[in-house]
Amino acid sequence: MYIAFYVSSHGFGHMTRCLALIEEILSKSDHNIYLACQKTQNDFAKKYLDKFKGRVVYSDLNTDIGLINREKSLQVDKDAMETSIQDFINSWDHLVSNEITKLSNIKPEIFVTDISPIGILVAKKLNKKAIGISNFTWFNQYSHIGLSKSIITTFKEVYEKLDLFINYKLHLDTEHLNCNTDPAGLVCRELDPSRIKYIRSKYGHSIFISCGKSAELKK
Repeated sequence: MYIAFYVSSHGFGHMTRCLALIEEILSKSDHNIYLACQKTQNDFAKKYLDKFKGRVVYSDLNTDIGLINREKSLQVDKDAMETSIQDFINSWDHLVSNEITKLSNIKPEIFVTDISPIGILVAKKLNKKAIGISNFTWFNQYSHIGLSKSIITTFKEVYEKLDLFINYKLHLDTEHLNCNTDPAGLVCRELDPSRIKYIRSKYGHSIFISCGKSAELKK
């Protein structure tokens, strides 16, 4: 059986936490995975899941716009987001149609999304269960930023189609969802003791803080 994962192409955090789940599924079951995300994230996933080669089918597509920052800044570019997200919404019918064609031979039984609307739309077109797993939805983010009402409403309507939402620790409000919610705590990929030893020897006692790959900062 195939399980389809639709992972946000905003940065790498969504992909890395989904890889922890995917690795667990592949290690402890005979299920296969269909993984849809942008090419840059999928290329990373291919390296990480190399030992499971042959059990993962990759689909390169833009699954999300996420947030857009001003150049060399952590400040959100609201105007650029409005334009890009509306273009993204306009492409949904085409994206969903293409995905359904790709899935015709695989026929996944379960669809998991973190937290792209595309996975939900494809699942519902195929009358399959759609599970969201995240610490937020884009409805949360876009409402907070104050994007147009039409964009916020569109995302809310899609997330209302979820059959279940699994929330990570420190998640944002889920009152806009119609489905049951389950807590998942935290998730972590397997640790590599040799890498930990190397980092400790090179940097000593350190705290690493990341702004994420969605931002490009000189310093």
